[in-house]
Amino acid sequence: MGRSELKSCESFLILIILHKLCLDYWISELDKNKLHWQGEVQNFRIQLNKKLTKSIYKKINLENLYLEAKEAFKQKSGLNAPDNCPYSFDDLTDN
Repeated sequence: MGRSELKSCESFLILIILHKLCLDYWISELDKNKLHWQGEVQNFRIQLNKKLTKSIYKKINLENLYLEAKEAFKQKSGLNAPDNCPYSFDDLTDN
């Protein structure tokens, strides 16, 4: 497994978390953006699942990725997300 595959999977996970946070917590924008955000989550899941292997899975630190997504969510929405990741790995990969 190359480092680029790990980084790619981490990037997809951050994007999935970000869009799930938008769906779950940015209520004022939900009517306008729900379908777009759902589509993005689905697209990123497909891309992630194409690259994800057991060895990559073992190297992923979900809490660190959540912190990055949480910060991006705050920058995008002006809202605070929960301190701890509300999603399991299975929630994010839809497995």
